[in-house]
Amino acid sequence: MKTYGMSYAEADLTEQRAAALTARTTNHTDYCRCGSSCCSHEIANKEWQSAIWRLVEHVRSVSKAEINYNLCVALTQKHFGKKTSIREIAINCGIDRATAGKYNLMVINILKTIE
Repeated sequence: MKTYGMSYAEADLTEQRAAALTARTTNHTDYCRCGSSCCSHEIANKEWQSAIWRLVEHVRSVSKAEINYNLCVALTQKHFGKKTSIREIAINCGIDRATAGKYNLMVINILKTIE
């Protein structure tokens, strides 16, 4: 959160609210300048990733149910705009789609309390 740190401090935001604001407003990826022919020309935005990780830790700490880390990351990223579906997340995490949907509602409810 180097870019927005001073603004966040002046706004007196909690760490979770600052992370949510960063996740909501920054690009998910940056342009890659490596020049390799196999490159997609996109790399993960470290600021966005860091915000997501802070939010995942918050969700897992306040959740009443045990939630798999990878599932929580995927659902948090989805909440903040990553293009994916509950079905894809369920397949990647090896769980039923309905189970992923239930966890998604839980994650959304927790994240909405800090946004």
